[in-house]
Amino acid sequence: MENASKALIMAGTALILLLVISAGMYLFNNAGNLNGSVQDKWTADEIKSFNDQFNKFIGEQSGSRVKELIAEVNRSNERSGVRVEFSDSSYVTKSDGIYYSTSNIKNGTSYNITFEQDGGGRITKANISM
Repeated sequence: MENASKALIMAGTALILLLVISAGMYLFNNAGNLNGSVQDKWTADEIKSFNDQFNKFIGEQSGSRVKELIAEVNRSNERSGVRVEFSDSSYVTKSDGIYYSTSNIKNGTSYNITFEQDGGGRITKANISM
């Protein structure tokens, strides 16, 4: 009788140990998934910083300022995971990214610049109109 009770205690201990190990593995796997989803989300300060590089171009701008905007978009697209596109614009695909040309922009001409944002508030499209 004494051996049977010791066997039951050992079996119970083994089950508890399995439960603890399973719970630890579950938490470890969920922590890895959480880390990936946090990296995909931008903070409000990161979004503001990203948008500020373009917001200075909003409104009526000269052709040279529009060319500066295009250069800024090209640099941003090169270093950022978020791509900013131009509506009604042609682009060149190179091995290290997509570049927009300034050849259609004329100095001395006024252009109106507006931006569109994604659901997270980041600028993803620039609209240039005469």
